[in-house]
Amino acid sequence: MIDTAKLGVGRQKYYLEQIARDRAEYLSGHGEAPGVWYGRAAGEAFGLSGVVSAEQFEAMFAGRDPLTGELLGRAHRTDGVLAYDLVFRPTKSVSVLYGIGTPEDAAAIMAAAPVA
Repeated sequence: MIDTAKLGVGRQKYYLEQIARDRAEYLSGHGEAPGVWYGRAAGEAFGLSGVVSAEQFEAMFAGRDPLTGELLGRAHRTDGVLAYDLVFRPTKSVSVLYGIGTPEDAAAIMAAAPVA
């Protein structure tokens, strides 16, 4: 399953406020996992790895390089779409299997879709 949303100017504040302060808060449903740099391009081409810092996230929304702050292309319009929020979630059957299955089932599910 996938949910999508368009992100406009100023929406980054909402996402930064939703990050859980710790793992217990996240697991209890009171916050989201922090963003993590994924993919070969992030690491090899841009030198980005680990958790996305608030400063890096703000820079991306401003159209700037998250490491150097250099403007990438032209400045964003105030009414433009800056990014898309894509939320991937397992189907209900996978969630049920995780909840009532064996510890081996749960481990296989977590290995298939790691949580940051």
